[in-house]
Amino acid sequence: MSSIVAHGGNWLNDFEHANAILALRPGAEGAETEIAWQYPRGVPERPSSLVHRGRVYLVENGGLATCLDARTGALLYQERLDSRGPCYASPVAGDGKVLTASARGVVTIFEAGDSLKVLSRNDLGERIMATPALANGRVHVRTESSLYAFGASE
Repeated sequence: MSSIVAHGGNWLNDFEHANAILALRPGAEGAETEIAWQYPRGVPERPSSLVHRGRVYLVENGGLATCLDARTGALLYQERLDSRGPCYASPVAGDGKVLTASARGVVTIFEAGDSLKVLSRNDLGERIMATPALANGRVHVRTESSLYAFGASE
């Protein structure tokens, strides 16, 4: 693995021009931090990445889902979600599932795992720009004009 110092001590500025995600391995006391791995494809411009159950989930702006092994950076899958458009909301996870929302209002739920298994797609019919929130066994989704709460009633 490469050391940050081996990148001229200026790794952040050098990395700025690369469209990639990377994992850092902190060095022991007195040792340099290392780049453990980096992956250059399917990196989102807006949604944040999600680390869940040993995997890194990325949803690129156009709805391309990428799943990497969090320890090694190995690609597990990269497939289209068919979510009709760009994604600005970040993916969230709970109950063994990953949930994404597209700007065109499609909420996609897929299994957290080593292959893409879409469990449902739900078109809410209006723009979604905010990241869904998970609380008290419910999924809260803010659309352009409404706030939805999905889950068991109390």
